[in-house]
Amino acid sequence: KGKNMPAIMPTHQTYTKRVNAMNARLAKGVHVAGLGAEELVRYQIMNELEGEPITGIYIARRNAKIMRRDMARYLKDRSQYTQSLGAASGYKAKQDMLAAKEARGGSLDRVYLYGSGWQWAEISSSMSPLPDTSSHPKDTVPNKIEEIYRFLRQADANALLAIFKKMDQAKGADELKKLHAQVDNFDSYIRPIVADIDAGFGDASSTYYLACKMIQAGASAIQLENQVSDQKQCGHQDGKVTCPRDEFLAKLRAVRLAFEAMGVPEGVIVARTDSLGAGLTQAIAPADSPFGKDYNKWLDMEAITKANPADDNDVLMQWEGKLTRPKRLPNGLFEFRKNTGADRAVEDMIFAFKEAGADLGWIETGAANLQEITELTSRIRKKVPGFMLAYNNSPSFAWTLNARQIVLKAWIAEGNKEAKNYPDPKDPAIGDKKYADTKLGRAAHEYITEFQKNVAKDACVFHNLITLPEHHVTGLRAQELARGYFGGKGMGAYVSLVQDPEFEGGYSSVVKHQWASGSDLTDHVKQATVGESANIAAGKHNTQNQFDAMLAVAGGKKKQRK
Repeated sequence: KGKNMPAIMPTHQTYTKRVNAMNARLAKGVHVAGLGAEELVRYQIMNELEGEPITGIYIARRNAKIMRRDMARYLKDRSQYTQSLGAASGYKAKQDMLAAKEARGGSLDRVYLYGSGWQWAEISSSMSPLPDTSSHPKDTVPNKIEEIYRFLRQADANALLAIFKKMDQAKGADELKKLHAQVDNFDSYIRPIVADIDAGFGDASSTYYLACKMIQAGASAIQLENQVSDQKQCGHQDGKVTCPRDEFLAKLRAVRLAFEAMGVPEGVIVARTDSLGAGLTQAIAPADSPFGKDYNKWLDMEAITKANPADDNDVLMQWEGKLTRPKRLPNGLFEFRKNTGADRAVEDMIFAFKEAGADLGWIETGAANLQEITELTSRIRKKVPGFMLAYNNSPSFAWTLNARQIVLKAWIAEGNKEAKNYPDPKDPAIGDKKYADTKLGRAAHEYITEFQKNVAKDACVFHNLITLPEHHVTGLRAQELARGYFGGKGMGAYVSLVQDPEFEGGYSSVVKHQWASGSDLTDHVKQATVGESANIAAGKHNTQNQFDAMLAVAGGKKKQRK
């Protein structure tokens, strides 16, 4: 380190000890351009993570350790599941973490981030909007992870600066001691991210290099699916094509190798199977593969006979002593037998854990059906007792309709007379709003509300996530505003739909857009470097002062409601 560079202080030192150490350093004549010890320490803290320099690798390793701790805790107590919301941008991730911390009383325990390839393709790539087909540039993935952590670093710095300002205004040693403790025990907004690598964006070596970039950006968990990379489809669309297990194994190994090579041995691998809804494969597993038979046995084959002879260009297989022809579509893809998806998905998960050392599973389902998920995971846990899932609580499901169908079918099966008051479960009319305030509507709403808790308890779901909230929330609110604004309501639409709810809810990080963008941090740098003559933004003519007054009123109402 250069002579005039502030030293990185040892990990786990308290604020007071750090200031004392810096004073001792300055007393030796180290020249820092007139900057004081406390000011230097504060800037160091705002650019560290728990006493360590912030790098993507450090973030990845630290967050992987958090995930490992949480996984161990969940295995002892299934009420301790984790949650995340998918973010396509650093701004959305920051809002999620700010809101979660407030909602959870100041703690981000068991709160994660999810990076969806679907959202990154549609919203965030240089070629967007694109569907979930891995068509977006592969560097979108590490770039978005780096962006998310850049925004969360700023959220930390903003929050710490607010504490430091309170220190400067503290009255008495007791108040100052409490503020020092807040810094020493600061709960960072930098949380673990489960990052989607799709099907690896190519072969195993491509998967390895991309995984390395993701880890360097801060990824602590990487999710890899068993679809074919160049045939990739959204997990909730038709036409999904899976790959033989040897190929999946090679890519899972590539992710593990990347974690080891980047110095993050604690990294978490999420192995995803799309087999439940996938009826196609691009390739037949080779005969000499130790895993080939278990994959090929599900192919839809027809026996070669005199009445059904082989033709030129046919692909033939010797199976159970008979010459067979796997059914192949005009596009060259092979079909699996109907209704084998559940069996294939179960085998995929057992394979991923036993052969590839996966840490979490992911079964892409077609609806949020507690019974279906529980049955699948029960079968898997007979072979893999410690099996845990990350589960996609997907916006691709029609939640209200599906929940009412599930509840109504259960009522019919148990002979509940209430079921006669509603249409047939197959009738989509039961999803109508008119059934909201009925016994069916209330029972379905409870099913939805309790769903995550129940899948965690019954179906070994360690991590509950929603993949696409940024698409839906941003689109919904933007369209509501645009309809009103351009539809004749002008600023009345903006104020009633946006600003008033911001004040009423006390969403200071949204209302105070100048502060959120880092204006206070910039002022602080100016004051530290220029001094009292600095031209700062936070003066009496800053219109943000109006917001502070309104937020204070909203805060008072909040306390009254509590």
